[in-house]
Amino acid sequence: MCDQLTVLAHPVDGFLLTKGAQMMRKAAFSPDMADFIEAEIEPGLDTETDEDFAQWVVKSVRHEYHPVVSLSSSCLPSRRVHR
Repeated sequence: MCDQLTVLAHPVDGFLLTKGAQMMRKAAFSPDMADFIEAEIEPGLDTETDEDFAQWVVKSVRHEYHPVVSLSSSCLPSRRVHR
């Protein structure tokens, strides 16, 4: 429901965030980024396996609630404007 804030409510959420973190690490350590990134702060170089990343995601992911600008249009009442 739109009025409930859920983080990692579905297994796919964790899977996608885990894969995204792994992709970001790969991009960060690419030669193109070498001049911009000195070291990895999170999740840390000791995070290596899929399970390590999944545990980091569960520990680290938080929801940022923006009541004014985050309301999905699917949560709005459906109104038709007749002229």
